[in-house]
Amino acid sequence: MEKVAIITGASSGLGAEFAKSLAAKGYRLLLIARREEKLQEVAQSIPTVADVLPLDLTTADACDIVIDYLKTHQLQPSLLINNAGFGAFDPALEIDIDKQEAMIDLNVKALTKLTLTIAPMMKEARDGKILNVASIATFCPCPNLAVYGATKAYVLAFTENLAAELRPFGVTVTALCPGPVRTDFWSVAGVDRTQSFDFCLSEAKDVVRDGLNALQNEKVSVTSGLMNKLLYGVIRCVPRILSIRVAQCIMKAVSEKNQKN
Repeated sequence: MEKVAIITGASSGLGAEFAKSLAAKGYRLLLIARREEKLQEVAQSIPTVADVLPLDLTTADACDIVIDYLKTHQLQPSLLINNAGFGAFDPALEIDIDKQEAMIDLNVKALTKLTLTIAPMMKEARDGKILNVASIATFCPCPNLAVYGATKAYVLAFTENLAAELRPFGVTVTALCPGPVRTDFWSVAGVDRTQSFDFCLSEAKDVVRDGLNALQNEKVSVTSGLMNKLLYGVIRCVPRILSIRVAQCIMKAVSEKNQKN
């Protein structure tokens, strides 16, 4: 049977890198994002068949459109990469509430709805893998990214619980928790300069490799990058209030450098 991978947020960053890696593994791809031109560029850069579906996943009928596309083209999804999402950097009270609601709609509601739409097809086939892109913000305090961090904490909790429910049916669910990655995420979030944490920026291809390896090994979650694993270990060993204060200092430095530039 043809291996079919659905990738959301596939027009750039981690999504585009997932597309390249999975194409090299022989997957037929269904690339989903809002920017059709960018999706076409990604599709043309890979050697395997890549279907392009320009779509805003936060619209009410988005999942119906995906299912209709799969049925029309007789595609059985064997892999779902929930990568679409964005953040907004600033104190929570200074970020437009509509933007924060849109963040919740995409990072939480769209991810949940698409997963619960595709997973039954995998359950029926008793085969499939789902990778949800979370973040190290799941377990690290992140002032100035309050709503973003909360959405990613949801993604991890959702993944862990769904993994337990679907494992008996041959479906693997994994949460990928990277730290800062060298993509356009930061410019979209409103951070123009990243020198304060440049030392821990990961390359997209390394994060994708870690995520796919974890998926293959049926891990429920994985923290990508040695620095991030060490950070996670430290955070677990210190009082929560201390880690929050340290995070505040780091975020303050990031904010000040960003304002100067």
